[in-house]
Amino acid sequence: MKISLKRIVLLKQQEQELQDRLEQIREEIRFIESLNEEQLAFYEKRTLGRNIGARDNSEQASFRKYVKEELKKQGKNTVWLAGQIGKGIGTVKNWIYGDKNITEENIRKIEAVLEKGGTTNDHA
Repeated sequence: MKISLKRIVLLKQQEQELQDRLEQIREEIRFIESLNEEQLAFYEKRTLGRNIGARDNSEQASFRKYVKEELKKQGKNTVWLAGQIGKGIGTVKNWIYGDKNITEENIRKIEAVLEKGGTTNDHA
């Protein structure tokens, strides 16, 4: 079976990207292991609000797709979602249809609302 040269080049690039990412992860682990208790507490607090997208954009894209599908399935929209989680409509639209990253805290809020299917403002 003959594999095209372009495919091989693409796979080599992906392999290099994964190796680079693995090295970044290893560096972060070494850094965390070097922290004392006080520094570690500060680091954890600071990174709690960090965006998933800073670690992996595919997670953001996957989550956006999930939210769009779930809203459609439930007959809801981003205006409804914004009201449910207490965020501005523009913010939620930027998260779902734009490229603005969603914090882990807000992802948890969105998941909880979509899982429940909404409470009060049930109009789409």
